[in-house]
Amino acid sequence: MTFVVAVYGFMDERVEAETRAKATYKAFRSFRDAGYRWDFHKFLINTRIWQARR
Repeated sequence: MTFVVAVYGFMDERVEAETRAKATYKAFRSFRDAGYRWDFHKFLINTRIWQARR
């Protein structure tokens, strides 16, 4: 499935994952790998995730 991840202040991104929880984790790892240092709780508060339409 494809999910759209919207982090406040950043562009929406599409993530391929089996579940919404896995999409959240993948998005968080990418966010941290890009150099941002938010903790997971702050990331969750500022993030909206929904399933993308095909």
